[in-house]
Amino acid sequence: MKTKASLLLAFFILQSLLKAAVFQNLDFESASVPDIPLNQSGGLVSVSAGLPGWTLDVGGLQINEILHNDYSIGSSIASILGPNSPSLAILDGHYTALLTAGTPTDISLSQIGFVPGNTRSIVFEARSASGLFAVSIGGSAIPVFPLQTTSSYTLYAGDTEQFAGQTRELRFSAISTFSQGGGINPLFLDSIQFSPMPVPEPSTFAILTLIGAFGVGWQLRKKSKGS
Repeated sequence: MKTKASLLLAFFILQSLLKAAVFQNLDFESASVPDIPLNQSGGLVSVSAGLPGWTLDVGGLQINEILHNDYSIGSSIASILGPNSPSLAILDGHYTALLTAGTPTDISLSQIGFVPGNTRSIVFEARSASGLFAVSIGGSAIPVFPLQTTSSYTLYAGDTEQFAGQTRELRFSAISTFSQGGGINPLFLDSIQFSPMPVPEPSTFAILTLIGAFGVGWQLRKKSKGS
């Protein structure tokens, strides 16, 4: 009886650990922030409220507050945009994360979790005018490639098959260009997913890019004719 109870206890502890290790809030829809009117700033909110499950750091120094529905004018800081924000600010759903790399250094959003055993790639939506951002898992850089471009975001994918079934840190970083005389570097981020689908071959990317460009162009022409 005592052995059975010990086994049950060990089972529940294991289940609890596995549950705790799962990545959370990858679409940023778990934000718990005030529902303020459109185009109004919500000031500062805690990272735990605006980006629950994530850790934020600037140059390796952990940051505990972020902006709500507001934008940096020079410093490295993160924002949670939504639920009432201009349509182009929200990439998907009701909330989008924004990492702005300014002065003094890069800014990173990270969390530790379990990469599903059937994972072959990571897919996410992002918008970055400079394209200067980085993705890593367990400290290893993940090269990412554009799959599709829309008027709001680019869909990126990277090969993560080697990390399947492992608990690792997932990190997204916006790269500061201030030391090279550049301005702020904003990275809009949304809808992160681990996918069982492999990353397409490089030759396929060119075809997908052409298809995406044709689709966006067709939509713009259609809107133009309708106006």
